[in-house]
Amino acid sequence: MGEVFEYGGVSVRYKLRHAKQDRKHLVVVFAGVQAGKHDFFGFDGSALDNVKGAILWIKDSFEDNNAYYLCAGLDFKIEKAVAALIDATLQMLELDAADCTLLGGSKGGSAALHLGLKYDYRNIVASVPQTKIGTYTRQKLKETFAFMAGTDADKAESALDDYIPALIAAPRSHAKNIYIITSEADPEFEMQIKPWLNALAKFRNFNILISDSTLVTCHPEVTPYNIPFILSTLYALCEGLAPRFGVVRNGNGKRDRERSSTHAQVGKQAAVAIAGFHWIQLRASVLKFRAYGAVLSEGAPEPPTEQPMLLALRGVERHEFGLESLKDKSLNSKLYNDYYCDYSWAGLGTPDDLGLSLEELPSGEFDLIASFAARSGHRDASLMAKTTRVTGFSSGYLYQLDAGPEGTRLRKTSLDGCVPADGVFEYSTLEILDSKLFISGSFAVPREEMRRWNEGDFALTLSNGSTTTSYKLAASRVRRHTKRPTILDADEHAWSNFATPSNSGLALGPLLDGRYDGYVSFVRNGRVHTSSERFMLVVDAGKQHVEWSTNMSTI
Repeated sequence: MGEVFEYGGVSVRYKLRHAKQDRKHLVVVFAGVQAGKHDFFGFDGSALDNVKGAILWIKDSFEDNNAYYLCAGLDFKIEKAVAALIDATLQMLELDAADCTLLGGSKGGSAALHLGLKYDYRNIVASVPQTKIGTYTRQKLKETFAFMAGTDADKAESALDDYIPALIAAPRSHAKNIYIITSEADPEFEMQIKPWLNALAKFRNFNILISDSTLVTCHPEVTPYNIPFILSTLYALCEGLAPRFGVVRNGNGKRDRERSSTHAQVGKQAAVAIAGFHWIQLRASVLKFRAYGAVLSEGAPEPPTEQPMLLALRGVERHEFGLESLKDKSLNSKLYNDYYCDYSWAGLGTPDDLGLSLEELPSGEFDLIASFAARSGHRDASLMAKTTRVTGFSSGYLYQLDAGPEGTRLRKTSLDGCVPADGVFEYSTLEILDSKLFISGSFAVPREEMRRWNEGDFALTLSNGSTTTSYKLAASRVRRHTKRPTILDADEHAWSNFATPSNSGLALGPLLDGRYDGYVSFVRNGRVHTSSERFMLVVDAGKQHVEWSTNMSTI
């Protein structure tokens, strides 16, 4: 995804978002570290949506390696290519180095520092950067170090360790706005930040934010905690304003530590059990998710002694699914409630990323509950989430999960439902080519609107009595000037066409010999409507053909 800039034999991968309104500023974003990954952008997603200046994201991905945007085998052609991309972008936008901010966290913060200092870009926002790159990568990022260093590891370590400190000591200009975000709780602070503070203080506008918070206990927690500060600084810089903070601190570490200690001594416990989803995925009948379950203000600092469970409840009926306990330090921030508690072991997830099969559940509606061990005893809590719906189709059934602030409900319903008396159904394609079934058509039901592609779902089911297989079909827009019954409003049913995904057909190879009853289902808000016209798919000795009787027409 994105574009490629070629310079000096180096391919630099990037993407550019132009400025909003009349802002004349460029923010260049460098990526941090993700274990085993290099092909990604830093601060991607919605984090920078409200930044008004133009944004240039650059990947640290060179020959399938990370390089700190610096070098390969101590050849600094990568750094030169990255700087050339920034300069070319500034020129295209009719800006200069004074209208540019470099932003990054950790590895990306190092890039913001060395590129800003060496190539004289005016503004640098660097969160927990490494300055002694050689020692750091040789100890902690061995593959990255090997790529950057080449054959002489000792020479490379020394050269890389000296690179940023030399730029801090002798930059092209001290007329810079530098913002460093760090924390003394970061084990890297003593080696990577503290030794250079006096030299950094010589810059015209040097600022350092030191976080003291119980929510910041290690290197990866510094940047997420300080997103508000980072964004507010970017907002100002994009307006042509350079804030002056000096040496400042944030966080309520001392207060929190005192309150946590008092709470532990008094033994007060707020017996409120909560549970929620981070994300949910439903593929066919397999449910995968990451979630949490905890008792507020009680904490979960140790691995639980009992296996957590997912419960599917319907009245007195109870179905249990085993889950995994997961360590998730992000919960310390997510579940923060007046004072610090350690919720590191409140994470929940489906086992080994394999998911949970829902095939054995009977038809019906079930409430989903997280059941987990806590310090005060075993707890059950409804699983909450932002309002979301996921659906899957398998073996002739619809699986639909609706999650929201009040809890989560799972519905399992047969896809062989009612045929709508006033529905409109017809095929436009039903054929087999190269052992693939191609099917398309239209299925519209009055009062069941399909104004957008995601307002409903279509599925194809093939059943021979002993084996039933279901496939998700894609919704597509009804072509203009299509003649439809007057009972159907064109806008309300604009997406009532269906087809095999990407019109690529469904592979029939796995089907055993036999005669399969085929039908299409339309699902909206949990209501299942079944096609009035069915077909028979015959599989005989690996060969397939369709038997059916309907009037083919073009939709």
